[in-house]
This record gives sequence, structure tokens and C-alpha cells, in this order.
Amino acid sequence: MIGHLDAAGLMPATRNSDLYRMRIAESEGVMQIIRNLEKQHGKPFGTSAIFDLDGLSMAQIDMSALKCVTTMLTQLQEMFPDVIRKIFVINTPTFIQVLWGMISPCLAKQTQQKVKILGSDWKLHLKENIGEEVLFE
Repeated sequence: MIGHLDAAGLMPATRNSDLYRMRIAESEGVMQIIRNLEKQHGKPFGTSAIFDLDGLSMAQIDMSALKCVTTMLTQLQEMFPDVIRKIFVINTPTFIQVLWGMISPCLAKQTQQKVKILGSDWKLHLKENIGEEVLFE
């Protein structure tokens, strides 16, 4: 639920390197689960992410946080290539296309193609693409 995140308040409260380490540790934990599933089933697995931007406004956009996020995405992409299968962005405010234009050049073309910015029918798309059984109410 990114729309309710206080990025401007978070950034001075911690070092960027601490945020990077936290995301890398979390990603490595996810990778361990994926590797175990791949061994059990004998086929490649990956992950999908849902970014809920409900409540996000331009006033919340912090350039230092944006730079931190783009750097982190670039690093994670290099460390864990081809892990993300799909990224769904829901409840997007209208200005999000501008942000996407700033962030997308930091991502590989394959990753850009995995991002789906969904409209008001996002629940239907998520049920079809991920499965209702794994979605939160």
C-alpha cells in the first residue's frame, strides 16, 4: 500500500544503505522459497507484485525517495534477474504515467513489459492472472 507511505518522513529516518540491505534480505528470502519450489516441481518459478497506489498524491512524491527506489530497483534487477513474472499497479492516480516515464528507463525492457497498470477493473484482472485464492480481501 504505497499510497499511504510517508516517503518524505521515512527518508531522513534511515540511511539508504539500510533500506537497500532490508530489500536485498527480503528478496533473498523470497529467492530461497522460489529455489525450493523449483527443486520440488522441476520447473521455473517466479513472483508477482501488486503495488496499491490508493491515496497517493503529488504532494507525497519525494525526489530523494524516488532516486532511492530507482537505484534499488536497478540493483535488485541485477541481483535477481527474471524473478518477477508480473507487476500489477492498482488504484493509480492520473499523474502516475509521468512517474512511470521517470522510473521505466531504469528497468530492462523485459521488466517494463511485465508491468501492468490496471484500471478500475483491477480485481477481475488480478483474479484472472494470479488467482482469487491468494488475494487479500
